[in-house]
Amino acid sequence: MKLIGYYNYTVLATYIALVSAIVGIFYATFGLHHEAVIFLMISGFCDGFDGKIARMKKNRTDLEANFGVQIDSFADLISFGLFPAKIYISYFSKNIYMSFVLVSLYILAVIIRLAYFNCKGSEDNLYFTGLAV
Repeated sequence: MKLIGYYNYTVLATYIALVSAIVGIFYATFGLHHEAVIFLMISGFCDGFDGKIARMKKNRTDLEANFGVQIDSFADLISFGLFPAKIYISYFSKNIYMSFVLVSLYILAVIIRLAYFNCKGSEDNLYFTGLAV
């Protein structure tokens, strides 16, 4: 049986950031906000280095490089879209309607930003163009 995807060191930091976000979501679910924020910082730290680590491998195929870009965007959606939204909702759960509106707008902005810069980045591969979530 062959697993789909890539599992080498070029995407390791992205996977660690993603797992950190998932653990943090569980902490936020149970009201452990300080612990959740620590896992958010771990995700941010890993995300800060994932591109640098990936660019260290000189003989990546185009498919490997494109997979890295896509998996990073999906991980960013969870780590810096859904995860902060979960922290916000669990912390400010008393005003559920306002939380719903604010979190919906925030997640929409995150998705639009990720999609826009994924498309924009594919136009010019000479340097990274983007904006932090």
